[in-house]
Amino acid sequence: MHFTSCTFYQSDDTTTISTLKIDLRNVKQDKKISEILTDISLIKLETTPNSLIGEINKIFVANNLIYISDGLSVYLFDMNGQLKKRLHYNGKGPGEYTGISDFVVDENNTIEILNSGLQKVIRYDSTFNFIDEYKINRYATNMALLNNGKRLFHCGNDASGNQYDKILQYEKGKQKSTYLKIRPQRSLYLHYRRFDYFSYYNNGVITTDAHHDTVYFFNGEHFMSIYAIDIGDKAIPKSMYEKSYADIAQFSLNHLKGSGYAYGVFNFIESSHNLLFRYDERIDVKESEYGKLRPTFVHYNKTSYKSDIFYFMADDVNFLGKPRLNEFTTFFSQPNGYVAYAIQAYDFIGMYNQGKENSQDIQNEEKEYPSDELVELTKPTDNMIIAIGKLK
Repeated sequence: MHFTSCTFYQSDDTTTISTLKIDLRNVKQDKKISEILTDISLIKLETTPNSLIGEINKIFVANNLIYISDGLSVYLFDMNGQLKKRLHYNGKGPGEYTGISDFVVDENNTIEILNSGLQKVIRYDSTFNFIDEYKINRYATNMALLNNGKRLFHCGNDASGNQYDKILQYEKGKQKSTYLKIRPQRSLYLHYRRFDYFSYYNNGVITTDAHHDTVYFFNGEHFMSIYAIDIGDKAIPKSMYEKSYADIAQFSLNHLKGSGYAYGVFNFIESSHNLLFRYDERIDVKESEYGKLRPTFVHYNKTSYKSDIFYFMADDVNFLGKPRLNEFTTFFSQPNGYVAYAIQAYDFIGMYNQGKENSQDIQNEEKEYPSDELVELTKPTDNMIIAIGKLK
């Protein structure tokens, strides 16, 4: 993979961006996580009747506290994994929500919840008391935090009310700007629900889209293109997007099937030295006529201009034997430059056991790993283990 430069016109700026050429046909099986992340810590979340968490759709770390949402509640844990409080106000009245699509926490520990169904944002103070709420009048699925009361909202390809703008900028509850036009044909079927369209870098917000090849950056004043991703003949042909489909299932399953085409960019994270993101490739398998999704990771070093493309992250930091992290793990970018991700308890135990099997000389292994102590305290039905680290 290498960079080239080109000039690309975007909504409020003409910017010279970098094109990343990626050969997804040359992929290795795995890469050690110690080469990707640093300062990794594991936190086992307390498991009680009041803290049983379902599928995680957001992890937000702020002011030495861990906030987690499963779409129904926000759970507040300290850095030792002890449950402090649970926010749960289900309903349609003031201060209530029908679901949590996303949320952010500001420097005052004010929690802002995005409720896509009711098209509003609800604000609560640090003790989870209702403050106020404001309408956004769009079916936005994700939000991002900026200073001075500024927020970004990602609407995907939903053009409700004939509003063909994908990104909305709000400031103190009022819409200020819009960015990225939605293509009318795609708005009819191309609807994805994802948790990783926004990430944080350099006091700004990075945004991507599942079926777009450009990465954007917003610094609070200007919205600009920073990278264009070129995966060559692995990319879905543009002509396929212009056809008519009943819904996203028909497009993804009936037409992509086991085509071998890849799409992304997912979970894009940037540091001063590295980029990390992934594609999903629809490969052909005997077990299913629709094929299978295979995540493909890209790790690019901006200093050495070297890259690795791989299928799995092998955890050599926390486990003996370098077991593989679940390939669909979402890395939640944090405003402080860190990332957080969850390992389900049963996966954690499985990784530990797999690592022991992988090791060829367990008897002489003297190094202690963080998982050695935690696994003794973990049952398969427990809450997940949260990992917090930093992209190198």
